Amino acid sequence: MQKVLISEYVRKLRKESGLSANEFAKLHGVSHSQIAKYEDGKLDNPSLAVASKFCKNFDMTPDEFLGKIKCNNEVINNTSNFISSVEHLMSGNYLNDFSKDVGQFFEKYKEQFGFAAYEKTTNTLPMDETVVVPMNGIITKGNKPILVSYFPYRKVPYDRSPFKYYSDLNTALGSIYLNADLKKNINFLFMTPSYEAYKYFADRNYRQISDQNIIIIYYKYRRDIEYTLITGKDFLK
Repeated sequence: MQKVLISEYVRKLRKESGLSANEFAKLHGVSHSQIAKYEDGKLDNPSLAVASKFCKNFDMTPDEFLGKIKCNNEVINNTSNFISSVEHLMSGNYLNDFSKDVGQFFEKYKEQFGFAAYEKTTNTLPMDETVVVPMNGIITKGNKPILVSYFPYRKVPYDRSPFKYYSDLNTALGSIYLNADLKKNINFLFMTPSYEAYKYFADRNYRQISDQNIIIIYYKYRRDIEYTLITGKDFLK
């Protein structure tokens, strides 16, 4: 694939989407003025912070950025430094508006899955102080809510298990299994843009809980979704 400038990439992506500038900006959870900066070429030689934000806005890993985006920045052209620095910045709280990704998922699949409404939230599950389940969005289907927990991409070394790098996902699952107060037929959707993490947790054998519904889903913008029922009923059907 031939590398292109950020401005070329964004203009092409918006044209392919068939959306207006405002609609395109809303889809990616950024302002109209930010999209204009991208398209006008003002950010074609980005700093590490700008590159990190771009990766977040357009759901790219640092590796994908290096393979797709052309720029004349010596800091970015230092591959190993760029990847480690951007991963560090992307894990920072100021970039982690995971509700944006949940909102994108809602907009893209609301007709297919029959979603009725979406509410942005950044709380933990308000059940018990011992429960560690982040909530990055609440999607309503019929008259029942789906509590969405988003677990961001983390680079896992090829010889390591995702278990350590996605300990928060494992902790959230464990909290649901171990806390009796949660057994109220709640619909949980665990979402991650990491296919590696998704497969690791989806392929494990979990004890079935008759009155609890948990699904793990791989969702990444412009990629086909894949999901697995961990326990209970498939509430996405």
